[in-house]
Amino acid sequence: MILQIIILHYEGDVTMQIVAPTDGIVFFAHNEPLVLENTVVFKVIRRLHK
Repeated sequence: MILQIIILHYEGDVTMQIVAPTDGIVFFAHNEPLVLENTVVFKVIRRLHK
């Protein structure tokens, strides 16, 4: 599941996609327009039951 798409500011080209390692519920989402390297952007709670 794709959580975020990173786009270059001036060109508008997609540079990266943030992908969830598992299915689950987004518990935390960083909501600032600028994110530094090694910053937690999303926290996903894994589903225990289907």
